Amino acid sequence: MFPVAPPWQFSQPSGPPSRDGTDSVPPAAYALYFDHRRRTQPDFRRRLRRNERRQARVEKEEVQQEGAKQRERIKAAVDAAKDEGFPTTVEDKEAYFLDQVSTGESTAMDRELARPPALVPPNPG
Repeated sequence: MFPVAPPWQFSQPSGPPSRDGTDSVPPAAYALYFDHRRRTQPDFRRRLRRNERRQARVEKEEVQQEGAKQRERIKAAVDAAKDEGFPTTVEDKEAYFLDQVSTGESTAMDRELARPPALVPPNPG
């Protein structure tokens, strides 16, 4: 009988070799090394916490900036609607409503016609 080698000796690398040589180190060994450094080196722990706080701050600022942009877009849309003016009489309101309904119907028809035939659901019945 031939001796059987451990499975890690038969494994082939899954991609091109990396520059830092970590392709030969099993991920579990790296995890153990990282955990050991995290537990024993206070400076390493400080750097990790500092990086986590910095990342959290950056994410928070991004969310705030996106919220501010969204508020500006909403404000611009409301201002545009105010500049356009609102109908005041019953006849103006009815004409505005019918105009908006016809615009919506024509947009829906254009979208239906522009859709490829494979995406149009069949009509039941």
